[in-house]
Amino acid sequence: MDDRFLKCAGLVSTDTGEPECQGCHQFFKKILFAFNTPIDANGLLHTVCETVIELFDVKACQFLIFNQKNMNFENIISMGLSTKFLQDNRYLADDDILQKLKTDGIAAQEILDNVRIGYKAEYDKEDLHFQVTVPLKRGIQMVGIMYLLGTEPRTLNTCEINILESISEFATGVLINS
Repeated sequence: MDDRFLKCAGLVSTDTGEPECQGCHQFFKKILFAFNTPIDANGLLHTVCETVIELFDVKACQFLIFNQKNMNFENIISMGLSTKFLQDNRYLADDDILQKLKTDGIAAQEILDNVRIGYKAEYDKEDLHFQVTVPLKRGIQMVGIMYLLGTEPRTLNTCEINILESISEFATGVLINS
């Protein structure tokens, strides 16, 4: 397991003999604790951002919501990104982008010169060279995107993908119900 990305506290055997990631437990424990406090949707997503940055060891986390009328994604919660970066980047959506988000799963990639979500120079100023795109969707309805942004390229392991899939379902529900 590549522990450069997810800071696992180690694998332990369960009663069934299957390995279990203690980092996963700590992550969900912190997020589920937020459910037991009087907090709004933005507060919950803020807790998710904070926890993702800490446990995935990335520089930034961002939630964007899809505005169907304007055909763009709008920042609703972000941590680790400058105000200038957030003001300068426009997250336009076209049918190709939406189709890719609807059909593809979680994607980890280097931020290259042909970035469609913004301008490469802006990412360079923030020292962002890697992103994980987590589509937030319910069926065929595009709700938003969660980005994890880091300083160096990495691969995702199965544990990390499973956690991000759970976060996706959780965040989609939060956005739809808020």
